[in-house]
Amino acid sequence: MAPEQRRQHLIEVAATLFAERPFDQVAVDDITDAAGVSRALFYRYFAGPREIFTATTQQIVDGLILEFSDVPHDLTLLEQMHRSLSAFLDFAESFSANYVALLRNTSVQASTGTDTIIEQLRAASVAEILRRVQVTSPTRIFLLTLENWVRMVEYTTLAWLCGNGLQREGLEDWLIGQLIAMAGASAAQDPQTAEIITAALAPQTAE
Repeated sequence: MAPEQRRQHLIEVAATLFAERPFDQVAVDDITDAAGVSRALFYRYFAGPREIFTATTQQIVDGLILEFSDVPHDLTLLEQMHRSLSAFLDFAESFSANYVALLRNTSVQASTGTDTIIEQLRAASVAEILRRVQVTSPTRIFLLTLENWVRMVEYTTLAWLCGNGLQREGLEDWLIGQLIAMAGASAAQDPQTAEIITAALAPQTAE
């Protein structure tokens, strides 16, 4: 196996293990045994569990961001948002134990590297929405609306994964409703937000 292929194989194996249990329950020996390689080979590519966890998280988030960009543009804006939310919730659910710990920022896996990755995901989510509504120079109010909504999605997802009385069914609709409500409040003070929310709701109004 070429070096890059070997590194990728280790990341894929680690991703499977991290999906099954928290970071602090995955040892180097678990990864090497599952990958069928020696500890010495593992340490050629990674300094330890924290580094491969960061690399795994980065790759998963990169894939999620790519999924966001691949959502068809011929759907209505609200349908596009539903698709993106579904992809995000699938990601969070498949990586649940570690996702919860990362957002709480209290576990041993939280680090500067993973904090940066979470910030990348937030920024990419906002940027993708701006791209889809064709806004290159958002007003401060509109930008704050999107940033606050993205944070709300994160922590609502956290509550859902922690079993705080939320169910996956209907969660996407509720989150979309929250975005519409937040944008509606912002629209009262910001013409740009008003124009965007009117356009987003127009197809449903027409029906």
